[in-house]
Amino acid sequence: MKYIATFILLFSLSNISIAQSDSTWKFKRKNNINFELLGSGVLYSINYERLVYQSKYFKSNVATGFSYAPYRFFSNQSDIQFLVNYNQFISFSKNNHADIGIGIKLINDFKQSNPEIITQPIFHVGFRHQKLNRRFFYKILIAGTITKMELMILPSEPFYQPSFFPCIGLGYAF
Repeated sequence: MKYIATFILLFSLSNISIAQSDSTWKFKRKNNINFELLGSGVLYSINYERLVYQSKYFKSNVATGFSYAPYRFFSNQSDIQFLVNYNQFISFSKNNHADIGIGIKLINDFKQSNPEIITQPIFHVGFRHQKLNRRFFYKILIAGTITKMELMILPSEPFYQPSFFPCIGLGYAF
């Protein structure tokens, strides 16, 4: 009986020590606000992120934000675009993470007589440097969107055009 009690005690202490080492790889703050230049928002975007899951190597968050794109540059888009993302981080170290995300962009289409909301898929892949216990972080991404295009000269079926943009972002965790 003494051996069984000793074994159970050592086994439970080893699980506690493993759990403590994993917690050192977790973010201390679950909310982020960041500013992205270029990227999915075309010119820039301001986003809010909320961490929903984290383990030693994998972290997930959801993000929402808005972007301003002057419609004089884009004849059929509004000034404000809304973004919704799901992001996955793969941690290579405590500070360096691969950042992969997918989402949608909502745009108001003024070109038609009945304005409608257009949804475009967005995605990004890149690098994020965020220390686990610090407030400021940066990220460097390649962001993209898929736009439905129509030829104005010849009547034809619409086609889908992928577009890619470099992106740099600065953020604050709280």
